[in-house]
Amino acid sequence: MLFEEKKAEYSRPFSIRKRSQMDVIKPKILPAIAIFFSFLVILSIVYFPVLAGHYAHHDDYEFWEMQNGKIQSAQLLLGMGRYLAVPVTSGMSLFIKTIPDLSLIRFFTVFNFSVLALICFLGMRPYLKGDFNAFLFSLVLFTLPPFQAMAGWASASAISLGAVCSVLAAVFLFLMPPGKTLPQIIKTPFAILAFFCLVASLFIHQSIAMCFWAVGALFVMTAQPARAQLYWRLAYFFLVGFAAMAFDYLVILHFKRDFIQFTTGLYNPYKLTVEFDKKLQWFYQEPLQNALNLWNIFPNERSANLLSIFIGVTIVFCFIRIFFRQRQDIWNFIGGIVLVPALLILSFFPNLVAFEYAPFYRCCTAITAVVLIICLWAVKVWLSCLIPKGHDKVLSVILILVFLYGANNANHNVLNYRVLANMLEYSYFKNQMSKFDPSRHQGIAIRRQKKPITPYPVRYDEFVFLSLSQK
Repeated sequence: MLFEEKKAEYSRPFSIRKRSQMDVIKPKILPAIAIFFSFLVILSIVYFPVLAGHYAHHDDYEFWEMQNGKIQSAQLLLGMGRYLAVPVTSGMSLFIKTIPDLSLIRFFTVFNFSVLALICFLGMRPYLKGDFNAFLFSLVLFTLPPFQAMAGWASASAISLGAVCSVLAAVFLFLMPPGKTLPQIIKTPFAILAFFCLVASLFIHQSIAMCFWAVGALFVMTAQPARAQLYWRLAYFFLVGFAAMAFDYLVILHFKRDFIQFTTGLYNPYKLTVEFDKKLQWFYQEPLQNALNLWNIFPNERSANLLSIFIGVTIVFCFIRIFFRQRQDIWNFIGGIVLVPALLILSFFPNLVAFEYAPFYRCCTAITAVVLIICLWAVKVWLSCLIPKGHDKVLSVILILVFLYGANNANHNVLNYRVLANMLEYSYFKNQMSKFDPSRHQGIAIRRQKKPITPYPVRYDEFVFLSLSQK
């Protein structure tokens, strides 16, 4: 294990055993179903405003465009290299006739969150040494702003499906037994499934597919197996991850001639940056600062710096402690210190190499998850030092308080900065349209305002943003 001195009381998650796999899985099916529905009920309560509200985000209107035979939205998705997002969005549009129908699609997003929370729960059990803390942490994760943004509009359901595909790719690699040669790894069914799941995620939304690397960071932070097996599994991750991303880019280049005319400046996968120094500087100043502010959707540099200092001090403390007490593990620790920042950068890779700057919360899902995992590790380090006995109970109290804060924050944000604003906008627009007699007018022009009149700053097109506002 890279960052822990004590061994976990539980076996490694997703492990392959000598007994029949069904013998291992069968007794756990009912508890897993119960845990999944617990996640679904709690997250549905947290995100109740988006499920009960009758409104539409500006991207949601593409469902009706597809129904009416307009192909501009599909062309834009194809131009961005999101080939599977077209059939997924088209399939969802079949269930949508009116504005209230969008609630069903938003519920599908919460359903996907619950699937991901269950996987997170299974992965965190060994590290947190129990079901309760793993359950709480999984809930905490899905109250963060990137998930608030995705829950807020129906068309983001495709993005949440992409997250499920990318995380499943990582799970298949957990299931894969260690191989000895490259041909053995390539031929393993788990590696093949992982590759195609990750490619499917990339074809839905490239940024959300980077959740694959976030799971890799979780694995490095919480890994239970021996060092040799850990290195094998990291080899699986990098081999499959880079192969899938390379394949995705080759496909994008192959269809460049057909789809490049459909792209816009911000969403152009064919033009890559050459100013990596400026991109890395921007990465810290905006996307990473957003992530380091955790639940604060109106971020400030001070909060980001304080959390960075807390993490940095914890790393230095651990290094000194291991150097004097367990010097034989020092290189193992250094390896983790190198790997986790590398995986953090990979978690934002498509946006780092793109020519344009896209700091949106939905694009920061993976790096925000990695930041939260690092914070959990840092808190555990200090608790284990300050409270050697019973620190797990103290962690439970902390996680309960953090979840209550995060749940209240998520509910408040989606209600006040997404649902109410769009509901009032839709109601006003519908009432104004009802005053016109279509038979007496050739057409009705809609004048879009530059930004909503509100005391709060607009947070991209995800919070405090009206459908009729210009970006």
